[in-house]
Amino acid sequence: YQGHYLTERLLATVLLPDGFADTLRKDDAKLLKAIEEVSGSTLELAESGEKLRIESGGDGVAREIARRALNKALKGNRPDDYDRQPTAWVLRIKENLLREIMGLGRKAFAELQIPKAHADIVLLVGRLNYRTSYTQNQWKHALEAAFLAGMMAAELGLDVKLARRATLMH
Repeated sequence: YQGHYLTERLLATVLLPDGFADTLRKDDAKLLKAIEEVSGSTLELAESGEKLRIESGGDGVAREIARRALNKALKGNRPDDYDRQPTAWVLRIKENLLREIMGLGRKAFAELQIPKAHADIVLLVGRLNYRTSYTQNQWKHALEAAFLAGMMAAELGLDVKLARRATLMH
């Protein structure tokens, strides 16, 4: 139950194409400020304009919101409100990510075949996908540990679902 996990999600630096820094600086850096406000991260644009660093204080979800907003802006497929209301634009990106996180939480409970928990716990389990410990993805770690605990419980004649649930919460 192991898999390679190295992804751009872990990166805190976004490389920018030539001239894009000027786009980010226009209108008093309105887009950058909106991304910082919604994500809770700090964005530092290099003087050279070739890269942008995302400081999230260890919050992987905040970094992911900022990274997705920047990547979407880089692709150029911007909706009408991108320039007029950048905060609303970034909020939609955040809402989409939160839906994905809830889906990951539900998926964890479904894969482990245990009853779903309170929505706040499901959200916390999903957020583990954006945390690492010694480069190990914590969502995958929690599921793997829960499966192993279930196997041990089965061998000992104990409640497999309870063991899986308790280990998922570890």
